[in-house]
Amino acid sequence: MGDRYTFSLRDSELRSTATGTVLLGVELQGNMTLPTLLGLTPVATHVDANGSYALFAVNRAGLNLISLSNTSPTPSLPPSLTLFIAGDVNRDGNVDGVDSGLLAGASHRIRWQYQP
Repeated sequence: MGDRYTFSLRDSELRSTATGTVLLGVELQGNMTLPTLLGLTPVATHVDANGSYALFAVNRAGLNLISLSNTSPTPSLPPSLTLFIAGDVNRDGNVDGVDSGLLAGASHRIRWQYQP
């Protein structure tokens, strides 16, 4: 059994979005398994040697449970857990025009390459 953490979302936070859904990113460093959020399936995931990432569409207010399975190569060191709202580029707690500007500026510096 791994670690468990909780967080809550208020109705007002859900209503502040256009869709009533908050895209919550859960990032683990030092752990190669995906975090789980009780009752939800991630909409995007990534796992590599440094850690894992899952993006969840949360559309319910109240308490939410995150479960972690520790498969760290060094089990004595706990994984680092970070929660964030997708779109909050500067991580100031707001998804706003500042984030849009930062994202637009960054997209001009990224070279996209498709490899089938």
